[in-house]
Amino acid sequence: TVTAAGIPPPPWTPDEAILQLIGSPNLGSRESVYRRYDHQVGDATVILPGGDAALVRVGGTSLGLALATDGNSRYTALDARQGAMIAVCEAARNVVATGAKPVAVTNCLNFANPEHADVWWDLHDAIEGIGEACRALEIPVVSGNVSLYNDTGGTGIDPTVVIGMVGVIDDVAQRCTAGFRDEGDLIALVGPVEAELDGSEYQRLAHGVNAGAPPRLDVDLERRVQSFIVEAVSAGLLHSAHDCAEGGIAIAIAESCLLGDIGAWVGIDELGQGEGLIIGEAGILFGESQSRFVISFAREALVRLHELAGRHSVPFRGLGSVGGERVCVTGCIDVSLADVRRAHEGALIERE
Repeated sequence: TVTAAGIPPPPWTPDEAILQLIGSPNLGSRESVYRRYDHQVGDATVILPGGDAALVRVGGTSLGLALATDGNSRYTALDARQGAMIAVCEAARNVVATGAKPVAVTNCLNFANPEHADVWWDLHDAIEGIGEACRALEIPVVSGNVSLYNDTGGTGIDPTVVIGMVGVIDDVAQRCTAGFRDEGDLIALVGPVEAELDGSEYQRLAHGVNAGAPPRLDVDLERRVQSFIVEAVSAGLLHSAHDCAEGGIAIAIAESCLLGDIGAWVGIDELGQGEGLIIGEAGILFGESQSRFVISFAREALVRLHELAGRHSVPFRGLGSVGGERVCVTGCIDVSLADVRRAHEGALIERE
């Protein structure tokens, strides 16, 4: 069956969906991987694995280097140019979430047999997309590598663009992390609210397809949103900042709860209003629209953040508040933080 709009009905309730997504291998905890090596050699690590980006101090200075890698083969399979642009922007967002300013890019391009015309054009378009995004964000590409002929039995891999990003923060003491911090802090969304489920993790898990077009990307808005976050962190206005990416707003909020070990309450009306959109719950909660951050902050910072958002011309929506032991979206989601953590931590555990 399909809805009146021709979209298959969701197979899960929102409560079930958030647990399915955050417990999927693509979104679940990687702790079983990064705990296998020493990520604090020389005690230089300032932000530990598990958040948006690593942050390491530069010895003898107040400087910090933020480092992240990112890529989404679902997007590049649908549109190689757009997917590559998104990979650059999301890697930059991960670095920006710490308060660092992106300064350099490296790339890893993984494609099938370029002797096939479609693969060749995907490679061409991906390179063009990287260039366009990097020029818009004024970040140079300083290195990269290419892996071709990734075929098995005549079947090639999806075009896969992985971006490595490094950024610099002037003072590691000003850093920001992704986890919610204090009871009573306000939560807001910086960036647009749209219902873009094509190419999303929700679409893949719920309907078993990767179809449509990847999320739209406005690189001018992207640049303004990133500038807003860097300035807000530098001014000490934020208690947390988290890139809103795979899994959408609901997963970003749940991840910030997990990282801060504290719950949150969010109002669905705040998400669904303001842009004249007629969109379903799944699109609001799990759509993967670009150029967005979930932030938290003390109530006293609200006026200054509104002023800063106006100066950068970026959308700014209050969503709710930090507190309790549950992840709640009014009328949609009400799950315990313990259940969310259990699903998240079990994502890469082999199931019998």
